[in-house]
Amino acid sequence: MILIHRKFGLFKSVRILLQRETLEQILKFSKWDYVTVVSYNPLPELEKAGFVLTTKNIANIYLGERKSDEEILASFSRNTRNEIHRTETIQELRFMIHEGYKKEEYELYESFEKSQDRKPWREETLKEGIVHFNAYYKGELVSSLPCYDLFPALQVRAMFSKRLSTHDHEFNKIISNANRRLVYETCKWALNKGYKFVGLGAVTTSTEQKANVAQFKMFFDPKVETEYTYTRRPWFML
Repeated sequence: MILIHRKFGLFKSVRILLQRETLEQILKFSKWDYVTVVSYNPLPELEKAGFVLTTKNIANIYLGERKSDEEILASFSRNTRNEIHRTETIQELRFMIHEGYKKEEYELYESFEKSQDRKPWREETLKEGIVHFNAYYKGELVSSLPCYDLFPALQVRAMFSKRLSTHDHEFNKIISNANRRLVYETCKWALNKGYKFVGLGAVTTSTEQKANVAQFKMFFDPKVETEYTYTRRPWFML
């Protein structure tokens, strides 16, 4: 999937999440100024073509061994299962799955990133090739889990919520439970559609915040694997 394609004057940049693209298709972009290829498998041919390889650990929830919704839930940690069950008794908490983009998602994402002094990605990155898994409380979007549709993989694009914008303890508990339920709803949807696994993204302990996120991901019994990223950059960005 050609995910991002930008042009700034003569400068051209492309990002490819490898799905069905062939090596020949990828190398057609090799003369572009900035090329990024992300793959679940090593591609030594790209290194031979001048791409630089970096790797990171990622968490993938494999669905092949989980034949039903009940088996998916049973594989999660006990506390996580209990928190998911609690969402079933919370009035006015709703979960929705849709392929169409909603402006409110980017507004929540942007607020979430800025509250942590991080620069948000452009709005367009939540629009193309995305399946949206959202939680609403009293009609308000409180948590979102947009995923790249890279069949047979469903890759989480980001996880964000209103938890950093409220000091209401009970409301934060609802959001926390909804976050876990969204992962469950994502896995159920993917299993029903025949996906092989749900990718939760990077697992790292380089900072306290990232370590907490990594711990959250491990509650869902994923397999930790390697993701391969190949880049070609202009000389002035080396």
